[in-house]
Amino acid sequence: MTDTEEDLIRQRAYEIWESEGFPEGREYFHWEQAVREIGEKSASAGEVSKPAPASFSIVKNEAPLEEMPVEMVAKKRGKSAS
Repeated sequence: MTDTEEDLIRQRAYEIWESEGFPEGREYFHWEQAVREIGEKSASAGEVSKPAPASFSIVKNEAPLEEMPVEMVAKKRGKSAS
């Protein structure tokens, strides 16, 4: 991946984060969505590129909130699961 591609992905990920109201803990999903979108644009333009790896760290050995049991998500958010 070139620096230009990474800059495009970073900018798009920021735009997605911004459009969702600046949520915490969703950077991985925003980055992946941006990679897909930029990849689709490149593919439609006839370019072929590999998906970009995430250039940030996430908490190791922790599943995304969408994959956690409701009780764990509530605990992480400091709320009751009921």
